[in-house]
Amino acid sequence: MIDGKLGLVPYTNAKPLQFGLRGALPDGAVIEAPPSELAEMLSSGRVIAAMVSSFACFERERLRIVPGICVASDGPVQSVKVFFPHSISDANRIGLHTASLSSAALARIVFRERIGIDPEFVPWSPDDPDTDVDGYLLIGDAAMTHPPMPIMLDLGEEWRTLTGLPFVYAVWGVSAAGDTQELCELLREARRRGVENIEAIAQSESERLHLDPDLCLSYLTEAIHYDLGEREEEGLRAFLGKCRQHGLVPEDAKIEFVS
Repeated sequence: MIDGKLGLVPYTNAKPLQFGLRGALPDGAVIEAPPSELAEMLSSGRVIAAMVSSFACFERERLRIVPGICVASDGPVQSVKVFFPHSISDANRIGLHTASLSSAALARIVFRERIGIDPEFVPWSPDDPDTDVDGYLLIGDAAMTHPPMPIMLDLGEEWRTLTGLPFVYAVWGVSAAGDTQELCELLREARRRGVENIEAIAQSESERLHLDPDLCLSYLTEAIHYDLGEREEEGLRAFLGKCRQHGLVPEDAKIEFVS
């Protein structure tokens, strides 16, 4: 049995990677929070592994990535979008959902390189909306259930157009030194069982979010995938390079995997 707590996220897209973990661990061994909060807990040692934004593993020293597992898209992702009530060209102030570090960094890159503007970016939450913004980023379930707007920018699609590569949104991050073999095996088994039960997960999530079951299933099986392979690693390296280029991480930031 692993010695420590795991950090889970509450979003639909991570449910197949977290399948059965609550039942496999003792009471109190799981903490659920947004990925940005879990990154803090991981750095401080409150959890030994957590589902975190890929950006957190660039930004924070000693956060290593469990190989082979991720939340990624190779095109439109449906759950990471910037919503505009009016127009993109007149957007001077963009609200960034504070829950995801990767999506916030990706939004900055997309606006500068794809849209050709550099608006002011401000922290923003759907629970405490700032009305003085010209657009806002939503992630996860909030983006999936948000009513359509005249203009919506899918950041997964924009990244694919920009680089031709998948984008890796989230990974299992590990900070503890020493033997992590048992932990990695536990997480890989959760992924395997989650993919096997993905139809049941989609049905459960459709009921929770009041969304069409077919929409949830297509999202979990087509919009996103869970293999961190060669192209996903190439996408991670491209993301790190652009984060360096735009001054979002230190020049010596790097990607480290659990060995």
